[in-house]
Order: sequence, then C-alpha cells, then structure tokens
Amino acid sequence: MISWVRKRASQARRIASVCTGAILLAEAGLLDRRRAATHWQYIARFAQRFSAVQVEPDPIFVRDGTIWTSAGVADDLSLTVLADKTSMSERSFSRHYAEATGHTPARAIELLGVEAARNLLLESRLPVKRVAERCGFGSEETMRRSFLRLLAVTPQDYRSRFKS
Repeated sequence: MISWVRKRASQARRIASVCTGAILLAEAGLLDRRRAATHWQYIARFAQRFSAVQVEPDPIFVRDGTIWTSAGVADDLSLTVLADKTSMSERSFSRHYAEATGHTPARAIELLGVEAARNLLLESRLPVKRVAERCGFGSEETMRRSFLRLLAVTPQDYRSRFKS
C-alpha cells in the first residue's frame, strides 16, 4: 500500500488524507519536512513516530503545498453548502467534483463517512447507533446499507471481525 501511495502521489496534482490517513502519507515519506494534521487522539504518537513531520495539534485541516491533511470530518458537507463555498451552482460543483475526483460529491461523502465509522467501530466502544450519528449517517440503517454496499459487511460484523 505504501509503495502504491508513493507511486500515485508522484502522478497526482494534490494529495489528501482524513483522520489517521496521515499515517499512511507519513509512512510513504510524503509528509517529511511538512506540516500535517491527524486525529487528536494520535497526535503525540504520530509526532513521536514521524519526527520529520511537523504535526499541528489544533487545526481541523492543514495545507502544505499540494498536500492536505485533516484531523477529521466535522463540517456541513451538503451539496448546497459545498457549492456555495466554491461560488458554483450545485450542478456545476457536482460536475467539476466528479471530473476531478472520479466520484460524485455524495459518493465521496459516503466513503468518508464509512472510513470514519470504521475507525470509531475499532477504536471505541460506542454503540453502532452513536457511531452512525457521529459519522453523519442519518440513521443506523443508512450506515448499515453503506457498509454493505462498500464493504460487503455490516458495521456489527466489521467490528467483531477486525477489532483486536
């Protein structure tokens, strides 16, 4: 995975990570001598393990050149808000976003939500319902359907299979 990230990074115009995804970028050497953000629970361990990276403890996201790192996802990610922030119509924003990323905004938000939920399921004892709420799913059932669609496993099964 690390070599794949290195190879793709050399071909990318910009690189981004969310939450503990910064660990993968750091392992690949992409954050050496750069500022970065990661999940608040991992800041001290991250800083100790990757001394060549200047981890920022306060910001939600950090941009250092073409690399963006985020401590997590907390903002309103509705299409209306995203389009407004970019001064585009919803239709134009959706089209440009899909052209740039290969995903619709809705699919990208679903992917981010599932990734955040996967982390919470493994790192906390929160009930699945609370994980769904914290990760932006409207209900536990919505999160369950997303897990089945993207991972072919329910959140409960994911937790029982992968939690150490």
